[in-house]
Amino acid sequence: MRLNKHQLKYKLYKKHYQKVKKREITPIGIGLNVSVILTLIAGIDILHTQTIQLFLFLFPLAVISYFMGRKLSGRLSVKRHIHGEISVGIPHYYDLIIERTGGKTGYDLTIREWEELELPSSEMFSSIVEPNEDQRNRWDRLVQYHRWQWLVQKLKRVRSKVQLLPQFEPNSQIKMRMKLIPLRRGVLRLSGIAIAQPDPFNFYRIIRYIPSETSLTVYPKRYSVSLNELFSGIGSMGEFGTQNQIGEGDLFQGVREYRPGDPLKKIHWKSWAKRGKPIVKEFQQESDQSCSVIVDTCSSIDAYFKVEKLITLGASIAETAHKKKILLKQFWLNKTIIHSNQDQLKEILSLLAHYQFQPDEPFKALGEQMGAVNQQMGIIFWITTRWSQERQEVLQQLLTRRLTVRIFLLEGKPPKGGIIINHERLYGIQEGE
Repeated sequence: MRLNKHQLKYKLYKKHYQKVKKREITPIGIGLNVSVILTLIAGIDILHTQTIQLFLFLFPLAVISYFMGRKLSGRLSVKRHIHGEISVGIPHYYDLIIERTGGKTGYDLTIREWEELELPSSEMFSSIVEPNEDQRNRWDRLVQYHRWQWLVQKLKRVRSKVQLLPQFEPNSQIKMRMKLIPLRRGVLRLSGIAIAQPDPFNFYRIIRYIPSETSLTVYPKRYSVSLNELFSGIGSMGEFGTQNQIGEGDLFQGVREYRPGDPLKKIHWKSWAKRGKPIVKEFQQESDQSCSVIVDTCSSIDAYFKVEKLITLGASIAETAHKKKILLKQFWLNKTIIHSNQDQLKEILSLLAHYQFQPDEPFKALGEQMGAVNQQMGIIFWITTRWSQERQEVLQQLLTRRLTVRIFLLEGKPPKGGIIINHERLYGIQEGE
């Protein structure tokens, strides 16, 4: 089978990243290698005898150091004690216990987690473009290696801190406090640990991998959502909808002090006269006390990382509703629905954590299901990456039934009708975070 240019690049990059690294170079080793290269270049002029002599000293030293390094010897076993909830972006600390039998004393060791590397698929490599890739030079755009590196970094699931271990005696046990920072939701698979031991000159570190598989569930990142933005719909409304402010229902709840933006018709003149400051009437309606969230991830492969932002936003709204005791009647992740119950938030976070994006999933089935909703859902928060004619038709059905729909749209032309909320103003999230 003949490969095209794209497939050839993909296979070469994938093969390169699948190699298990056996040694890593130290800062001193980098200086040595740079010196070898510089003396080699300068030594082309045979009149520079001192430079040639320096090269003849440094080059064998680099070669000897490269082959003299040895892995940490002895039999090693690893145990982790990880407890508590793990969420994206929040540092998590746990205990790592390493037992060693036999071997020689190890000095100046480094220990880090060995994560199972996730590489982009061929479809992702061809469809997802690195930000500002068009500003790169012609060669970079041709080989697309920077795109590959960017995708690998975006798919990285965890960042772990390298720990130093000055000395490790044979037939001993050490307990270390480790730190990891989850970078992506889902199942995090820690394959083992990597222990690196330097060569006698400390130019290279020889790595030994100790298998010890642990699978962890990482919940999506959550932000503290602004209720004012969420329920008041302050955002990029323009001509796309009519604002329904909280406090404009039919059930009188009480009075409170005037706030900027309150309608003048709600001023309670008698209370103002008594207190000497503006007072407004506050009303309550059922939709102020309940809501539903619909996370619509039906999109193409190029929206892979934008879908992650949808999931973060959905999780943030669900958690805020739980903390503020707002009834979340239904939570939709496409066609999967979680109804209100005692463990609703935990079920939602688990659902979002294990969700696997299916590119090009048709919206039709979700649209038919949405078309059957009723007013028992309260305010509907519809979160999606882009708009389409199919979505517009479903929105019109919802508006015809006098349902309040607030739409979170990440990109593209906004819909006609409904209330458009600027998702970035909810919690200050910026593109690329």
